[in-house]
Amino acid sequence: MLRREGLYSSLISSWRTARDHGAEQALARPVGRPKADPRDKQIESLQAEVERLRAELGKTVR
Repeated sequence: MLRREGLYSSLISSWRTARDHGAEQALARPVGRPKADPRDKQIESLQAEVERLRAELGKTVR
């Protein structure tokens, strides 16, 4: 039946190898959420400071 459909043992072996390779890659990845980048926190604080300073400047210019 497999030969009639064009499936040979070598093809199935290559599928198994690809499956095992993909499983190894999936298991090598760390589990859980990725750690937050400390630069993102610094960017947020600097943007908040810029907004605060712009608001303060807007009060003094008027």
